[in-house]
Amino acid sequence: MPTTKANATESLDAPPVVVSAETPAVPQAVECTLLHGRLTHEGQTYGPGESVFLPAELARGLIAAGHVARKE
Repeated sequence: MPTTKANATESLDAPPVVVSAETPAVPQAVECTLLHGRLTHEGQTYGPGESVFLPAELARGLIAAGHVARKE
């Protein structure tokens, strides 16, 4: 699909994204401790009291459900 002058102008009018030292980083993985049961993640099985790094979105769900706690 050819780019028209209007399309090119629209992309230049978009506001720039500014990232500074003040911008909090989004964690990619969260270290968690398994509270009960067993958890298999990426081929490894963990038991109660063991620590595992989980993707942030998965960790949030498991923390909310009471299966893991964020390791401090």
